[in-house]
Amino acid sequence: VFHVSPDVDATRQAMVLILVWLWGIRLTANWATYWEGLTHEDWRYAPIRERAGKFEAFADFAGIHLFPTLIVFFACLPIYAAVSVGDNALNWLDWIAFVVVSGAILIETIADLQLHAFLPNRKEGEIMQTGLWKYSRHPNYFGEITLWFGLALVALPVLSGWQLATMVSPFFVYLLLTRVSGIPLLDRLANKKWGNDPDYQNYINDTSKLLLMPPAR
Repeated sequence: VFHVSPDVDATRQAMVLILVWLWGIRLTANWATYWEGLTHEDWRYAPIRERAGKFEAFADFAGIHLFPTLIVFFACLPIYAAVSVGDNALNWLDWIAFVVVSGAILIETIADLQLHAFLPNRKEGEIMQTGLWKYSRHPNYFGEITLWFGLALVALPVLSGWQLATMVSPFFVYLLLTRVSGIPLLDRLANKKWGNDPDYQNYINDTSKLLLMPPAR
């Protein structure tokens, strides 16, 4: 897809490396801290197998292993471009991207810490409405989506011609998390549990689904 240039700006490469490194540390630390052992499985996997019926093995391979790998691959294309093509020096857009990605990682980290501090002491039916979760029903996903848009910005100054097509990747991540998995799955699960609860309905009506915004009331 890209021909690696020997003149790629080393500062841009270092910037991208630091950002991806920080994102990977946050993701790994969050997983490792709350990992329950080899018997632990993501709550989304079982429904995938159940809906597949006799095609369970195919769903396991394609839906749980292959498809997520392809998603990450395509999402990372702008990152690869940023560290492999072009000799442009860092400019103002790169620094905006650095701030956006750093802020996104911070938002994800804070949202995760707040959620995991809330869950052990949570009362039956209680809905988290403190910290970042007061301003968004899914602040962790807001951070994740913002991160991929920020990383794509780093690549924008060095892309040309048909390579610009790789900029579609953050939009793909956005659609995936807001229309297919992630938020839709969590919302269906929440509606199943608390759909008839007036407090939950007030929370839905007053709190932004994704963006960090002041409550409606």
